[in-house]
Amino acid sequence: MNNQLALLEQRVKTRLEAVKDPVSGKGLVSSGRILGLEARADGKVCFTIEAPSEAAARYVAVRDAADAAVRELEGVAEVPAVLTADATAVSANRRWL
Repeated sequence: MNNQLALLEQRVKTRLEAVKDPVSGKGLVSSGRILGLEARADGKVCFTIEAPSEAAARYVAVRDAADAAVRELEGVAEVPAVLTADATAVSANRRWL
């Protein structure tokens, strides 16, 4: 990764950290909700927000806020932000009859 992309990725992380996780109250980066962050030379910034499955609906607005925050950065042309729900917690609690 070249210096320009490294700087852009750091600026993206800063913006994402400013968006709060509604479950933990922490920023999206420090709460561990951001996966697969990639800043590309063509200005495309990709990332996934992994929400707990029981709160997935609350994260639609979070994804929209994260998308908007990153889109405002100079050098960003496109932000395909993906929202996914983590079913691990639900699976761990599932009982087989």
